[in-house]
Amino acid sequence: MTATIHAIGCSIGSAVSMEELEGNEVEKEILAFFRKDGFSHFTRNDLDLADMATEAIFNSLADTSVTAKDIDALVFCTESFWNTELVILEGKNIAQHSRLREGLLQAIFLRSGLVNAYPYANWMSACANFVSTLSLATGLLETGQHRNVIVIMADRLAPKASRIMPNGASILSDMAVCFLVGHSLQGYKIRHIVTHVATAVFAAQERGDPQARVLEMLQSLQEFGTKIKAKTGRTLGEFDSIFVDCLNSNFLGVVCAGLKIKPNSLSSPLKARFAHAFSMDSLLALFHLEATKQLSSGETLAFLNVGPWAFGLVVLEVV
Repeated sequence: MTATIHAIGCSIGSAVSMEELEGNEVEKEILAFFRKDGFSHFTRNDLDLADMATEAIFNSLADTSVTAKDIDALVFCTESFWNTELVILEGKNIAQHSRLREGLLQAIFLRSGLVNAYPYANWMSACANFVSTLSLATGLLETGQHRNVIVIMADRLAPKASRIMPNGASILSDMAVCFLVGHSLQGYKIRHIVTHVATAVFAAQERGDPQARVLEMLQSLQEFGTKIKAKTGRTLGEFDSIFVDCLNSNFLGVVCAGLKIKPNSLSSPLKARFAHAFSMDSLLALFHLEATKQLSSGETLAFLNVGPWAFGLVVLEVV
C-alpha cells in the first residue's frame, strides 16, 4: 500500500466526570468497576451530527495544504441514525427517512465546501467501523478511482440512552473525527489492514448464550491472529507499539487470550479521558500521539480495532 492517513481533525465536545452518570443499582456497580479499571471521564457533545461533522472537517482541512475542492470522495461513517433533528434543516419539510442524509449532505457539500466529493457511506462493523471505513477509503484510492478521500466518522448517544455499552465492555463518548487518505508525503503510511468477521460470535450473541459467545470469540481471535501473521509477516505480539480500543480489562483479557498476547503489551492512552468513542479510539490515540510529539519517523504502530464480532488491525508507519 502507498496510501497515507493525514490531517486528523476532531469535534470533541465537553469532558464529563463519570460521577455524573446515574443508574439503577446494577448500573452503579458496573460504573464502580469502570472507575477501578481506570475510566474517569467521557465526552458529551451538544452539537448534532451534521454540526459535529462540519467542525471535524474544518479542523482537518486547517492542518493540510489540500483544499476542500481537491477532495474528490468522502466516506461517512455513523451508527447514530436516530439524530435526524438537525439544526441545518430547521424549517425545512423533508421526509423523516431522508432527513439525516439531506442534513449531512448540506453540511458537507454546501457548508464545508466539499463540492467535488462523491459520497460513500459505511456503518455495519460496529466498534470495528474504523477498520472497515479505512479499508473502503484506501480501496477507492488504490484503484485509481479517486485521488483525495476524506473520511468523516461521527457518533453521539441518543438522549436518555445508557452510556454503558449493552455488552458492558465500556462507556460511550460522543465524538466526530475526520481525516484524509491520499498520497501525502506527511502523515502515516498504511502498511497493512487485516480484517476478520466472527459470525459464530454474532450467532451466539443472538441466541443469548454468553458462554458460547466467549468460546466462539476465543476461536475467532485465534483465526484472526493467524491472518495477522500471514498478512504482515509478524505475530501481533511482535509489534513494538500496539494500541487498542478503550474497553474494560475483562473484555480485553478475552482478546489477549485469543490472540495469545500479554495484556500489558496493549496501550489505551486516552481511556481515562475519553472512554470509548464508538469506533474512533484508534484515531484519537493517533491524534494524541501526534499532538504530544511522541512519534518518530519510521516508527511502526499497530492499532487493534475490536468489535463484538468484527476484528481489525491497522499497521501504520510514521512518515
